[in-house]
Amino acid sequence: MSDQIRHYKRTPPTFDPEKVEVFLKNIRQGGSFLDSCAAAGLSKDTVRSWINKGGNPRGKSKRACASHVRIEPYYTFTQDFLTASDEGKRTESFAAPHGRRPKPITEEEREKVLDGLRRGWSYGVACREAGIALSTFVSYLRLGGYPRKISPYRRIHPNLVVEPYKSFVADVIQAEDEYFAS
Repeated sequence: MSDQIRHYKRTPPTFDPEKVEVFLKNIRQGGSFLDSCAAAGLSKDTVRSWINKGGNPRGKSKRACASHVRIEPYYTFTQDFLTASDEGKRTESFAAPHGRRPKPITEEEREKVLDGLRRGWSYGVACREAGIALSTFVSYLRLGGYPRKISPYRRIHPNLVVEPYKSFVADVIQAEDEYFAS
């Protein structure tokens, strides 16, 4: 077996099953590779070396083992990682203009934005006062199915509207209507 993987000269990092579970759980939940490594307390190089030792079929590393070589526990880890990354793909991430999900809005930010809109402030000023980016606010509106045109990006399909943002959009429309009715 040693002649099959002779390009590995150094000893592999220790394989901690508890840290691996934390890493895979974060990947399944849609976390990025680097964030999942940080949450598990692993370095990215350690995890990449485990994936390479497991024969990563999607990797472009010259150091990856051949696909027919199955070194345990790395092969199992690599297969679990590939399965978890498929499960954790963000299928609705296209709803945000920049391709990622926006951070969740806090109740304080929500009230500041709605208060600003009731006063007749523009979106930009209301967002600045609330401490959120305008692009994040636009993502909230798009994810909530805002019916008016707010950006050059395409609208989200009504079947993909998610609830926390849907109620926020209803509050935004009510705040705008209160300002324009007065």
